[in-house]
Amino acid sequence: MRLLTGLLLASIISVSHSALAQRKFLMGVKLGVNVATQEVKGSYPAAVGSLTRVHVGIITEQKFGKLGFQAEAMYSGHGCSYNGIIRKNLKSRFDYINVPLFAKWYITNNIAIVGGPQFGMIFDQEFQDDRTGVVRRDDFSTKYSRFETSVGGGLEFQLNNGIGCYGRYIYGITKIDEDLPFLTFTKNKTIQFGLSYRF
Repeated sequence: MRLLTGLLLASIISVSHSALAQRKFLMGVKLGVNVATQEVKGSYPAAVGSLTRVHVGIITEQKFGKLGFQAEAMYSGHGCSYNGIIRKNLKSRFDYINVPLFAKWYITNNIAIVGGPQFGMIFDQEFQDDRTGVVRRDDFSTKYSRFETSVGGGLEFQLNNGIGCYGRYIYGITKIDEDLPFLTFTKNKTIQFGLSYRF
């Protein structure tokens, strides 16, 4: 009886996995880590480092054989650490709603190359001085570009049970336009790693 039950359960799982692999339209969720930094220009030399932030969102995917189109909507944290002559121990944090629109090429049944444009809108921003602990927020609607355009690409690995993982690099092609004295944040640069689940 136990053997029969085990075989039945294995058959159900196998059929569900096969159905997921053959479906043309998929939806899902994703959660991951951003290793974020920014291009910083200023009047004096400075060391620019990265911040570890998060992203979370939803996924839709339409398959066309070995090709596919993937659209996402997600919260994504960006920013950098900055240590210069005038500004020391400064952390910038920029929060965006991003919409990647990526083409996909399945090089195997489970591995795909993705790439395309990403469009973002800033909704929050702050600077933190690690020496004093002071957090400053600016009116980003007047001091920054509200919208950002980026390009990105990466690799995804997808199991037939819906679980997947991915890595991407996203490079901003529009300026952030920060106007701090002696300091200008120009573009976002982000490495992303994460897990996804499609259903």
